Amino acid sequence: MNKISINNFSDVEIEILNKLNKYGKGYIVGGAIRDILLGLKPKDIDFTTNLPYETLKDLFNKYNPKETGKSFGVLRIRVNDIDYEIAKFREDNYEDKDGLKIIPEEKKVSFVDDIKNDLARRDFTINAMAYNEEEGIVDLYNGQKDIENKVINFVGNAEERIIEDPLRVLRAFRFMSRLDFSLSENTIEAIKKQKDLLKNIPEERITMEFSKLLLGKNIKNTLTLMKDTGVLELIIPEFKATYDFDQCNPHHNLDLFNHIISVVSKVPADLELKYSALLHDIAKPIVQIFD
Repeated sequence: MNKISINNFSDVEIEILNKLNKYGKGYIVGGAIRDILLGLKPKDIDFTTNLPYETLKDLFNKYNPKETGKSFGVLRIRVNDIDYEIAKFREDNYEDKDGLKIIPEEKKVSFVDDIKNDLARRDFTINAMAYNEEEGIVDLYNGQKDIENKVINFVGNAEERIIEDPLRVLRAFRFMSRLDFSLSENTIEAIKKQKDLLKNIPEERITMEFSKLLLGKNIKNTLTLMKDTGVLELIIPEFKATYDFDQCNPHHNLDLFNHIISVVSKVPADLELKYSALLHDIAKPIVQIFD
């Protein structure tokens, strides 16, 4: 695992971080920390702070800040053609239901002054780390250990995290596929119990997340686990008929499902090719005939 220091960030990013910590508390948070520890170039650099929204607008006035989520305390600035989000520390307002802590329909949040509360509402341990120069990495949920072990764990109660946002089921599989990680037993069991919540997610969001995982290098194991947890047939029902389907062909020593995922794993990481491989034989259980 790689180390992280202030030198991993640009002059602009250091300026933002220093300004946040001059007037309050500020951190770089989330996926950027994960990616640097993995030796990857972060796609986005996000900041979180205890400073009030109006103070943030004043501090970064020269960058013409945009109110992209005032109710959630999120400010966006654009510097040198790069977008940065600065968010206020938040915590979700939970209510107890059937032994689980659930966020109400309106999903109200409260603004808080402690980074610990903010990290507690993140999805996975590998995404629940923060950094500033004074404190180094703030890692309350063993995200670094999970990166070392190449395993995906939810933050806190796994079922609660899925109930908050069922798309996290596919996000778990996406990280498994793209990062070549595995899912912990606790993660797998929570997915099995709460997978039906995916039925409430718009098809466009499911397609977007599924397309991302399809391009991962660990796609063969990922699709197998999606089958074993019942998630794959939930989003593509036609796949159920391929499980253990005998192709009755001397040129195919695998059942239909394993043949399909083998092909998917071997084609280049091009989305059209991946989908073509995924669906090329999916109708065989219906149309197969013998002379």
